[in-house]
Amino acid sequence: MLFLSSLLASCGGHNARIDMLLSMVFGTIDKQEMISAEELKQVLVNHFGKVNIQFSASQYILPDNGKVVQAEDFAYCNPDTGDLARPRNWDCDDYAAAAMVPMRTYAFGTMYVTTVGGGRHALNVFVNRKREVKYWEPQECDYYYGRFYKPKLIVF
Repeated sequence: MLFLSSLLASCGGHNARIDMLLSMVFGTIDKQEMISAEELKQVLVNHFGKVNIQFSASQYILPDNGKVVQAEDFAYCNPDTGDLARPRNWDCDDYAAAAMVPMRTYAFGTMYVTTVGGGRHALNVFVNRKREVKYWEPQECDYYYGRFYKPKLIVF
């Protein structure tokens, strides 16, 4: 198994897929931390009502809230200073998509909403290990507490 770990590390660097595979090989992920796409859909429907959800996998890892905060490193935040290194010409959907990259094996997606003020916005949504629905604002690298209408689309 050490060979498998070394091989995977040399093939693509450290990422969430390797974490997931190694955890499954070494038995550190238990069934409580995984959720099927169908179960995830039910959690989201219970929270939002009927909503259009697109899944790219059949199962996901339920992240703890700390794992989501770690995604800020990829979402162009500087955790040491709190400054945002914003790429030119990016808007909310670009940030939401970038935040999904390190979280691609997790129950972490992008949702497209209309804010109470009438603006269109993309932000991240995730279901944590307690099966709570939480929102992540990738442009601010923090949890989102704004108000919005039911999402038009959620993509995992």
